Amino acid sequence: MERFGVTVDGMAAGVGGSALEALMAEQVTTARAALLAARELPALTSADGRRLAGALVEIELLTAEAVLARGAGVLHGSVNPPLGRTLRVLARRY
Repeated sequence: MERFGVTVDGMAAGVGGSALEALMAEQVTTARAALLAARELPALTSADGRRLAGALVEIELLTAEAVLARGAGVLHGSVNPPLGRTLRVLARRY
């Protein structure tokens, strides 16, 4: 946060701006890279949990996209993955 000039007080006050957008983009990009690597997890789980593990990873990737799209607006409300795409993930897995 310090590197981007973003403060807790500013975020609590709902102050967004380009600094917060840059911080969020960096953090979501880092999380997204971990999620892409996590696509390997279903192969490491028991057969009963493979579909669920794979679906969870894909839905979290959709959530990461939604966060990037909403940007600093996440200070004013939650973000959900798109319902249609989420349902498609579940339908493919189940």
